Amino acid sequence: MARLLDSNDMLFHILVAGGTGSGKTNAILYMLDLLFRKEDKGSVLPALFLFDPAGDASIDLLRAISPTERNRVVILDPQYVTFGFNLLSLPEGLDAVEKPEVLQIQVEEFSALLSDVFNTDATTAPRLMWIFKGALYYLYTFTNDPTFWDLYNIMLLFTKKKAREVEDLFRRRDMNVEIIEQTLEAISKLPQDAYMPVINRISNFVLPPSSITFRTFCSRKSTFDLEKLMSPGRLTIFRIPSSLPNEFRRLFSSAVVMQLYFASLKRAKRLERSGEQPTARIPVVLAADEFRDIGELKILRTILSQSRKYGLYLWMVVQTLSEIPEDLMGSIQANVGPILAFRGSPDDARKLGKLLLPQRAETVETLIPGLEDYAALVRKRPVGGRLVEPPFRVTFPKLRDPVNEYAGALSYMKGDMDRAYGGAVADRNLVYKKDQELVAKLRGDCPLEIPLYWVPLTYLHRNRGWNPFTPMAEEFESDHAWGPDVLKVALSRLVDMGKVQQKIDIWKFRAGTDAKTGKPIWKDPTTEDETLRAREAFYSISEDAQKEYFVFYNKSAKSDRAGGDVHVALIKLVLEEYWKEGAWCAVDRGDRAGPFPDVLVLHPKVTMAKAKDGRQRVTMSTEEWDEEKRMPVESQATPSKNPDGVMNDYERDMKGWGRMRFVTATRNDIETVKTILQGKELSMVQFVHKDVGLPQDELENLLAAEKQPVLQAGAAEGKGSLAGAEQALASVERKPDPSIHENELRLLSVLLSSGYKNRPTLASGLGVAPRQVTRYLVHLHKLGLLSRTGKRYLLMQEGRRLAERHDQGMPGGPAQLKLA
Repeated sequence: MARLLDSNDMLFHILVAGGTGSGKTNAILYMLDLLFRKEDKGSVLPALFLFDPAGDASIDLLRAISPTERNRVVILDPQYVTFGFNLLSLPEGLDAVEKPEVLQIQVEEFSALLSDVFNTDATTAPRLMWIFKGALYYLYTFTNDPTFWDLYNIMLLFTKKKAREVEDLFRRRDMNVEIIEQTLEAISKLPQDAYMPVINRISNFVLPPSSITFRTFCSRKSTFDLEKLMSPGRLTIFRIPSSLPNEFRRLFSSAVVMQLYFASLKRAKRLERSGEQPTARIPVVLAADEFRDIGELKILRTILSQSRKYGLYLWMVVQTLSEIPEDLMGSIQANVGPILAFRGSPDDARKLGKLLLPQRAETVETLIPGLEDYAALVRKRPVGGRLVEPPFRVTFPKLRDPVNEYAGALSYMKGDMDRAYGGAVADRNLVYKKDQELVAKLRGDCPLEIPLYWVPLTYLHRNRGWNPFTPMAEEFESDHAWGPDVLKVALSRLVDMGKVQQKIDIWKFRAGTDAKTGKPIWKDPTTEDETLRAREAFYSISEDAQKEYFVFYNKSAKSDRAGGDVHVALIKLVLEEYWKEGAWCAVDRGDRAGPFPDVLVLHPKVTMAKAKDGRQRVTMSTEEWDEEKRMPVESQATPSKNPDGVMNDYERDMKGWGRMRFVTATRNDIETVKTILQGKELSMVQFVHKDVGLPQDELENLLAAEKQPVLQAGAAEGKGSLAGAEQALASVERKPDPSIHENELRLLSVLLSSGYKNRPTLASGLGVAPRQVTRYLVHLHKLGLLSRTGKRYLLMQEGRRLAERHDQGMPGGPAQLKLA
């Protein structure tokens, strides 16, 4: 055997083809063992790598190696060795010139590979590849070592964020414009039902956190160094048993090939700079049993064509030539050395005959189907420009007899290897998290991310103290169409986050159902059995959450933008109004770095859905915010003193959001703001005045003293002149509000243009619950602005006048009414 196929042949690209059980794996092990024990005087031992997809071959090879030589062997099986391998890591020590080249290769290879591995629909592959590409480039702006956990979460984030939000994330990282645009286009055009299955398949690699795949792929740093394993005479075996997903083997094997390629490239450049000849490079052999796992990598063409430069050689083992991509077959044919043809199908025999001896292919192909086990037709490596020598028949000997027990080989792997390369710990910290939070703050996003967690918190803020779950659930069912189970999930998560407190106490028990209304009858317990039935979960907002989210003026001002006393009082009224609607309000406390409105309001998305009784009802989303209707609100306590500020507010908000709302403390100030904005388009501008609850003379004195715009530290704590305003505000909140709400004016406008249809239709148009529409109608009826005939409401003359003036953007209304 040695005389027929020597080490010069073996230290080259080799193609091994043959059916199952024909002897391919035995031949690979035999040749690896020969190179491992290479005894040529003066020659350098190669570094050897083996992918073992079955698991048995590696143990056979390890058993054949003497214990005295075992220190040159590394065998890694993720089932037994707790190693970590960050397949997304870039090589260490890249300079400013090398990194862009390596990064491009890495991203191109992995985006195509991930798309192929995780996608189930070929028609969506190009878009999915661009999404992976954008995600990877984004992650590499933070670190050279992003993990699969980072990748999974950023891909998941793309499903939750609007295109504009994703764009904000990308542009902050100074990414290539074309990559940003192509990624955003792919995200917008890839259907959700095509994207989510991909996310679910990726989740199998990171969930649960106790899984082998999570530990292996989500370690920030690999626990073995491929460059060190490329030392002469080392044998490294990656044992990847069939019990692990096929996707794991493909990703793992492909990453090893890429990292070996980069390490070989780095070594070649280092030797080149030092003036060393190519022959000084230690040969590296990678035997890929199941070559199809890495066959799609584009860098294989480079590895095949520039083996002398890099000193990296592939042994490609396939069951059938159809496993080799057609566009790769040409590179293999042009660059491969020896070809080993074991028993195979007639179709493969025809193809192999042309490779082994083109001039006598028909003769050669008749021999292949009848080869016995362990026998192969072998073509030696062509030398120089000589003609291909005729193939010869070789029966490969079996691997040398084992010198170690099976249990001893396993013990070496589980013990010595785990001590040397185990102990990997997955990193669950997302590299982009801080940047994402900063972008979210700049955008004014809710830090609790979705309405599911924010809306219950606003309820508990409005209802301070302990709230029993049952009536709370009934209210959420009525107002938002949230079922009790949904609310339980939200409250449970808020308790875990420390935002909400929970206790179990006695409330009431259900004594039956009212025959007329169909509603449950609740009674106070009087017996022991009733007391048990009356046990209830109670919820209360935590003090930390109250201070964090609902006390916007609890800090000293950090800039002049914070505003003065009346400014603060107006914002507090605005916030309470929107919090009642479940809206998130991002507030400029004077601590923001860039331009931002006083308040940016974001409502949960509201849709119409059919209830069990068949009627349409308003449903508030638990997952989505109504991004298209973000509303910037500006508090103008003294617009006459600050015309430039009014104009700046208008220009910024209309450019950024296309709509806005001015809030003032007096009606006259509304006219002042409109005068300042004379000539501007005001159709999307709302003008509202808020009663801060102070006597007119006191308010005028306070406005006269208002500095533009400074917030005193004492005022931030409720001291000084604001204390009286705060007391008045508290009293206003405790009594019924006689003013006309902005939504009530909108309701009048709807009745003017479309007439009364039904409550659900009105609720959908206003973006509120039908229950709230009922309150508006009753209030407007009491004020004499509407008349009622049966179940229908009609505009009275004064209501019609108000609606017309509201449509024209003009102030108006009877003197005794206050416009909120």
